[in-house]
Amino acid sequence: MLNYSPMKHFLAIFIVIFLLEPLYAEHWHYTRADFTFENDADIREDSGYTEGAQFSMLMYRKDGAESWLQIPLMERFEREHFITFVVGQQMYTPEDLNATDPVTGDRPYAGWLYFQTAMHQSSEHHLDSLSLKVGMVGQHAYMEDVQKFIHWMIGSPEPKGWGNQIGSRLGLQLDYMHKWRYAPDDIWGVESDVIPFVSGELGTLSVKGSLGAMWRLGYNIPHDFGSSTMDEYGENGVPTTAELSYRHHDKWHYFLTFGVGTSVVLYDVFLDAKLVADEPLVDKYYARAFGNYGATVGYGAFEMSYIRSHYTKEFKSQNLLSNYGSLLLVYKF
Repeated sequence: MLNYSPMKHFLAIFIVIFLLEPLYAEHWHYTRADFTFENDADIREDSGYTEGAQFSMLMYRKDGAESWLQIPLMERFEREHFITFVVGQQMYTPEDLNATDPVTGDRPYAGWLYFQTAMHQSSEHHLDSLSLKVGMVGQHAYMEDVQKFIHWMIGSPEPKGWGNQIGSRLGLQLDYMHKWRYAPDDIWGVESDVIPFVSGELGTLSVKGSLGAMWRLGYNIPHDFGSSTMDEYGENGVPTTAELSYRHHDKWHYFLTFGVGTSVVLYDVFLDAKLVADEPLVDKYYARAFGNYGATVGYGAFEMSYIRSHYTKEFKSQNLLSNYGSLLLVYKF
């Protein structure tokens, strides 16, 4: 184990900037803070994408159209400008946690610790988002320590193969997403909206394109572009206007969420990394589909969501389908 880690210093610097920079930017206004925790242990044992967590802060800037917040090539008129700062981590494990050596046909151990900033331009019916992620894959993501600690806390067997995790490497991702928002007439007195999206990812971790849609129905649905998991549907809750609005003045809001989508994955470092004989352990599928469902309840400035996500197989020798739960806790300023 190395005593010196550049990632630790990077983390310290990022936290200082993350916490202090908005205090000196008088044009920035806090919009919402999100904490997301994801895990697959609520249904079955660890396997595949097994755990993730992130904290994000969304802020609004009134003069965004005339500042560096303007997304290149995007329309400047009738848009609100937001920015997010995110720190997050994700963990991937094989199905066999007892094996001490890499197993051909089973995905490798991997961890990903990252920092993200994203610019958003929203209107009543459109949202453009451009994000940059920078982080580390491998030993200095410290996911081995995280999983072993969690297993110790809950009394589960210790995973034995982290010595064969994907090697340390820099992760750099540039992602773009466009969302549409349609709010049709009420269905038997129930509010709803439909939010389709398209997205593209390009970087050292993944090269991927996705499309899909989200459907929400309930009471007093916020005028935003929806909450989501860490990997799909983009940033949580970007409002359509500078001030988040609702149809009713009631402090309560609650609704159900359903989503579907599909992706074409040309490259995925968590599946394509070469560990044995300079070859990947698994034969990846290039196309996959996903779906999710969940519920949200909010009162005043506080909101809580739970989303359950399901995926088709990611590689040909996969025995267990990927599925996990996401818990989102939100405070709206």
